Amino acid sequence: MKFLGIIPARYASTRFPGKPLADIGGKSMIRRVFERASSVLDDVVIATDDQRIFDHVNEFGRVFMTSENHQSGTDRCAEAVQLLDQEYDYVINIQGDEPFLDPAEIAQVMELLNKENGNIEILTLAFRLEDNNKINDPNVVKVVINHQGNALYFSRSPIPYRRNQTSYPVYQHVGLYVYRNDILKAISNLPPSMLEKTESLEQLRWMDGGYQIKVLQAAKPGVGIDTPEDLRKALDSKLWQTS
Repeated sequence: MKFLGIIPARYASTRFPGKPLADIGGKSMIRRVFERASSVLDDVVIATDDQRIFDHVNEFGRVFMTSENHQSGTDRCAEAVQLLDQEYDYVINIQGDEPFLDPAEIAQVMELLNKENGNIEILTLAFRLEDNNKINDPNVVKVVINHQGNALYFSRSPIPYRRNQTSYPVYQHVGLYVYRNDILKAISNLPPSMLEKTESLEQLRWMDGGYQIKVLQAAKPGVGIDTPEDLRKALDSKLWQTS
C-alpha cells in the first residue's frame, strides 16, 4: 500500500487565529506535526489557504495552496490530492493541531490497512473514556462501535445513553482520518446531510452516504491545541521536550 499524509492548516481559526504558527519550544506547531508524521510516512504534505503558513512551511517541507472556501479538512485533502502528480492507495488526514501526535498510531493504522489489502473505505481512531465530565461534554465527540469494529454513530451527546447501569464502554473519537483514494474523491462530492448539520460532524455525511468507517482503538487520547489556554497548558506540561 502507498500512503500519503496530508496536514490541513488554516490560519483563520475562530478560537485561536494563527494557531499553526504558534511557537512550541522553538518550533511552530505545524512543523512539529509535520516532523512527527514524517518519521513514519515517506510522503507528507501540508495543505493551507494562507500565504503566511505557505511561506513558513516552504522552508522545511512540501506545501500546497488550496481554496479558502473549504468547509472541512477532508475537502482540503481532496484538493491537495488533485494537485499531486502521484497516485496513492490511502490518504491520511493528520490533524494540524496535535503537535504531540504519536507516530506509533500512524504505524498501527498502516499495518492494519496493509493487512486488509484495500478493503477498508475509511478509518479513524477512538479511545475508551472513563471520565464522566468528558462523556457529558459536547465538545468531546463520542462514537459507538459494532462487533465488526465499524462505527454505528458519532455524537456530541453521551452515547450509548446509559438507561441501565451496564459496563458498556464509551469511546471518544480521535480525529485522525484515513480514506481510500477513490472514497476520498467520492465523499468530497457528497452534499451536507441533515445529520451532519444537526451535530456539526462531517463524518455523519459519509455514513449517511452509505460509507463504512472502521474504528481502530488508540492507546491514548490525542492532545489537541484548540485555544491559547490549551497551548499554555501544553507548554507548562513540557510535553514538547519529548517531541
